[in-house]
Amino acid sequence: MLKSMTYTSRDIDVYDDITHVRQFPFMYLGADVRTTGVREVVDNAIDEARRGLSVPASQRHHYATDVAILFHDDDSIEIRDNGRGVPFDFDTKANINGIVKALGTARSGANFNATTKGATTGTHGIGTAAQNFISSRFDVTVFRNGKAYRQQFRKGRPVIFDHDDYNPLDTYTDAPHVELKPLPNKHVPTDAPEHGTWIRFTFDNEVESGGDTDISMVITRAIIATALTDGLTLTYTAPGHDTHTFGPATTPGSPAVLNYIAHPDNPNTNTTPLAHFTGDFTFDKTSTNNGEKITRPGTIDAALTLAQPGHTTTITAVNAVYTPDGGSHHTGTLRGIGDTLASKTVRGLGLKNGEQAPTADDYMAVVNLAISATTPEPGFIGQDKKAVRNVAFGNAIKRELVKQVTAWAVQPANADAIKQWALAALDHARERRRVDDARTRARAQASTPKGLSATLSLPDKLVNCKVQGRGSGAELHLCEGDSALGTVANARYSDWQAVYPLKGKPRNVWGMALKKARNNAEFSDIETILGCGARDNCDPEKCNFDRIVFTTDGDVDGYHISGLLMLMFYENFKPLIDAGMVFISIPPLHVITVGKGAKMRKLYAVDDEERDEIYSQLIEDGTRASDIDIQRCKGLGEMDAKDFRQTVMNPQTRNLIKLTAAETDVEPLRRAFGPAKFAEDRRRMIINALESGLVSASDLDD
Repeated sequence: MLKSMTYTSRDIDVYDDITHVRQFPFMYLGADVRTTGVREVVDNAIDEARRGLSVPASQRHHYATDVAILFHDDDSIEIRDNGRGVPFDFDTKANINGIVKALGTARSGANFNATTKGATTGTHGIGTAAQNFISSRFDVTVFRNGKAYRQQFRKGRPVIFDHDDYNPLDTYTDAPHVELKPLPNKHVPTDAPEHGTWIRFTFDNEVESGGDTDISMVITRAIIATALTDGLTLTYTAPGHDTHTFGPATTPGSPAVLNYIAHPDNPNTNTTPLAHFTGDFTFDKTSTNNGEKITRPGTIDAALTLAQPGHTTTITAVNAVYTPDGGSHHTGTLRGIGDTLASKTVRGLGLKNGEQAPTADDYMAVVNLAISATTPEPGFIGQDKKAVRNVAFGNAIKRELVKQVTAWAVQPANADAIKQWALAALDHARERRRVDDARTRARAQASTPKGLSATLSLPDKLVNCKVQGRGSGAELHLCEGDSALGTVANARYSDWQAVYPLKGKPRNVWGMALKKARNNAEFSDIETILGCGARDNCDPEKCNFDRIVFTTDGDVDGYHISGLLMLMFYENFKPLIDAGMVFISIPPLHVITVGKGAKMRKLYAVDDEERDEIYSQLIEDGTRASDIDIQRCKGLGEMDAKDFRQTVMNPQTRNLIKLTAAETDVEPLRRAFGPAKFAEDRRRMIINALESGLVSASDLDD
């Protein structure tokens, strides 16, 4: 007889909305909780400006024209707008005021009603409320008709703090059903707008203590939205207390975004416009409620400038929300423009006999591109809204751009621009084919007994880049293990940096016959990825990359792996070293964080000695020890992606050592890692190191 189960209804937990968001913030705000939370509040403020674009001019002044982002010294963040102001009146039916209803309740908002829904940032009804729920304090001040009203929250629940100054640790009284009264004049800010909403909040470390706010991403998204919104001015006080103003854009839309791309701090300085396409359209979408098809409006606004291949920039946005991962609107634009141009016959290109004209991808690979699309319910993927998935929307964009580009291409005034674009695309096509031909020749050579099997394909673990071949600027990073792959892949410049993860310490192939070395899958993969042959057949000009970088941990094991790779390349790919194409990355062993919040800065040390020097200098300069946090990087996989890009991937700030092929350089490695005949040499090296104090027995144990 079976015993009765002890699992009953009492074992089922029921969370209210606030508790559930605080327990599982990633479900509502994505992986980067803090950045998305701030951005949600900023998006709401910018929506107040965008809603004003669709009202009569006589009503425009009710909506936002100014948005400000302030990073306070106490680590709180404040978002201000001069829009209509969140409703604060008391809802007798719900028994709460409008601010609590709008920002203190999940799944609430004005975008749900089909009659009011427009091209806004979304209809989830959770974003700003979720930020409220994960904040230790969240103050909302609404300005209407010269008066101010304030609603306060603690960890998402309505309260009244006992004192007037902003202090998340202040004592408080629960107040879920308060009917708001105007603030006394002495508590109304002197710079208060006639109408608008100010929101100030502090993250609750009990919820998400390990994350950081990507301030640059918040500001970048806000700037792009401002460039796309007519009449909007953005002010932001960045860390360091410098105040910056952006906007209003002279000609808002995708050309204004291109001007932002071409900022002096950005290497893409070509601001000469090449083409600008705009159009309105409708498309059918199947309703998720009843399966019926409904018609939705949409717009597309795409601007382009010529750029150097491999150094192009694409910025896409939907409803003024920056979508760094693209999606349907991006694909629709690429296909609509690229396919149309590729189908046109352009005279005077100088095609050789039998030479193929540039493809659609060739046309789109030589331009900076700014895309701004709008539609209700765009289909953002996740709460972080980094991409859009809406096939019908993307197809409609493609159809509209086919019409726009076709009409543009037949206008005599555009003939020079078309030819200039086509010639650049042809150059890219020729370089692409050269790289492909080089790879084909390398594989053909590899079909001989001295080479590889011609049937080999690129390894699945390779995270490839968009450009390849000599002269392209492409880099291959051989990184230490799958654990580091995620960090390296997220930190890399995807256009020109590829990544291949090693399984651990690579096989020591020193002194091995090439045929035997190729029996090792990892060696064979590296040879295939390089595409330039090995030993006597190694030709740097056929290599798929300009630089090969050994990207390993900054510890003993990492240097061991680098040593094995050095021997592998010296024995099998020495012409690449002779050509100055092989490097060792020197990652930091320690990340030193100084200060907190807006004043926080990071320093990096490659070893313990440099760490101690930095620490001593900070103390000498007056920095308190409590304001210094030192983190030892156990491995590349545990390093923050932003730190990794700064110290390992960014050519302007990283530290690389170029390998040379001098015998004197290689001899110590040969003795350390070479054949068994060098075993006595290795034993003697260890004894000498121990006797000299260079290493300890514990180091060897590690």
